[in-house]
Amino acid sequence: MADRTITQDDVERLMTDPSPEVRRETADKLTRGYATEKLTERERELIEEIFRLLLRDAEIRVRLALSEGLKENPAVPHDVAIALAKDVDQVAIPILATSMVFGDDDLIDIIRHARRDKQVAIAGRASVSRHVSHALVRHAADEDVVTTLLENPRAEIAERTFENILQRFSDSERVHGAMIDRSILPLAISERLVSLVSDHLRARLVTRHELRPDLATELVRQARERATISLLSPDTDVMDVDQLVEQLWQHGRLTSTIVLRGLCMGDMNFFESALARLAGESASDVHGIVNDGNGASFEALYERAGLPTPSYRLARMAADLHRELMSEGGPEDRDQFERLMLERLLTGLDDAGAGSEIVGSDNLDYFLNRLCNAA
Repeated sequence: MADRTITQDDVERLMTDPSPEVRRETADKLTRGYATEKLTERERELIEEIFRLLLRDAEIRVRLALSEGLKENPAVPHDVAIALAKDVDQVAIPILATSMVFGDDDLIDIIRHARRDKQVAIAGRASVSRHVSHALVRHAADEDVVTTLLENPRAEIAERTFENILQRFSDSERVHGAMIDRSILPLAISERLVSLVSDHLRARLVTRHELRPDLATELVRQARERATISLLSPDTDVMDVDQLVEQLWQHGRLTSTIVLRGLCMGDMNFFESALARLAGESASDVHGIVNDGNGASFEALYERAGLPTPSYRLARMAADLHRELMSEGGPEDRDQFERLMLERLLTGLDDAGAGSEIVGSDNLDYFLNRLCNAA
């Protein structure tokens, strides 16, 4: 037989000293020898038969040595792998978590009858198909299983499986957080999460995933309100304006709609921070350009930020109006200032006969709804 595989001396030692430690060492040596390509067909068959004998060993450490030694070997006989996977958790977990011998049907059958630790091992595998993911969620022993699955970037999860997660774990902030941290969520799932999660998770949700523009704008507005309130309570877990903008930008969610609506509702700090991020300018330079009344400089900055040219006129009007209101003494409270900004902005557009071609019909509807809700 090949080097490092079992020898006649090993067999004699096993017969004369059949202690658990000798059996464990034999199992370890067998699995290492089995990994070589130098075995003859007969040698391989003999080793596989010894594997099957050791599967019935009463000592866990002997069977564990088999599981550890065979977990990365793609040539393991299917029946041996299945027997190890159905063993006690300590023996099963190494091979369940790693071996590529198992098909989806194997894993789903194990999931149906497994306890938590085996399910967690399967959820963390290097590759998890959408069928296995669905079975894990359906039969999950607890939230640890689902959280492990959600935190696995190589787990494929279908929309219907996300729906099942929300049904089963509607009150679990840990599960919600792991779901939000996925690289991609279906739009319908993101929007269902909005009504389920806490305020600080909503802020993470809007920075990472696609939402309808009105809903995204509303969540950003709420995040900014919480940031303002948190100034009175420094321990509050919220993002400041620059953190919020950075998160939105990193995940491709710093859209022109969100930026422009923030300005039109009077959140100049958010608008300036977003403009600085998009244009690659310093915050102080952006603040100076936006507030010095120089239309040409502002327009050039707006263009560098990649914001749509047709919306520049609205942005210019909103920035001028904001400066005018601040010169009159500023807001008594945020809601009142937002209402005043929108009223004067829409009145100015109407007087100019500009209407929806400048604002955009979607933005106009959103602003009118904000005014109605604030009334």
